Amino acid sequence: MDTHSNLPLFFFGTMKDPDIFEIVVGQPLDSFARTEAVYPGHAVLREKQEAYPVLAERDGANAPGLLVSGLNETEVDRIQFFESIEYDLLPICVDCNGAEQGARCFIATELLACEERAWQIENWHTTDKDRALIEAVLLMDLYGRIPREEVEDHWPAIVEEANRQINARKSASFA
Repeated sequence: MDTHSNLPLFFFGTMKDPDIFEIVVGQPLDSFARTEAVYPGHAVLREKQEAYPVLAERDGANAPGLLVSGLNETEVDRIQFFESIEYDLLPICVDCNGAEQGARCFIATELLACEERAWQIENWHTTDKDRALIEAVLLMDLYGRIPREEVEDHWPAIVEEANRQINARKSASFA
């Protein structure tokens, strides 16, 4: 039995966005208990090849995030599918209003590398959220149909379809 399975999840990136969260989890973010927290000694940086974030150990840094409680096993499984094999769900300790709190967090595997550039959700909202929403819908449509380990095999087709939809929207707005 996993002794960490009852710990809340710490989200530091796109899963803090209510729209992404609802697509992935299948429930609105505001239906869960949540509180702001930071992960001491870590920074949220941009992944080198994608527009999503990774945590990196950095002295003196505090990665801001959202601590979410009350997720059931299926909801956590949906998030694990979304994060694919690029992230492992690991126990961590965060600072929540000055108190240490155990949590679980999706930490990048060796498959990902980060730039020395901060990832900020505000920037992501204006530059990448529209594409990410389409990608999330397309990916989560595969949940229960393919194993998590095959997500990366389907990712190029998901990106291609998301690009097609974005380009179609742009073309329609100029018409």
